[in-house]
Amino acid sequence: MIDEQGKVLENAKVERSLRAPFTFSSARIPIGAEISFTRDESKKAKVVSDKKAEYMGKKYSLSALALMFLNELGYNMESRAGAGLFQI
Repeated sequence: MIDEQGKVLENAKVERSLRAPFTFSSARIPIGAEISFTRDESKKAKVVSDKKAEYMGKKYSLSALALMFLNELGYNMESRAGAGLFQI
C-alpha cells in the first residue's frame, strides 16, 4: 500500500468491504422458480434450494452454472460470479 506522499507502507492492512453471499431468498426468488441465462435464454434452470439451481438433473451454484454456460459460449474463464447472469 502507498500513502499520500507516495511512500510504500509495509505490512499495511487493506480493509475490504465484502458483500454477503448471494441467496435466492435475498433476491426474493422462490424455490421452484425458473431462471434463464441472460446470454442464451434457451438455457434454463430451476431453483431447488436457497443457493442451488438444477440444470439437466444436476445441482449447481449460480457461479458454477454461469461458468459452464460461458465456457460453452467460447469464453475461457476460471471463475465468475453468477448472480448477474441469470433472470427470472
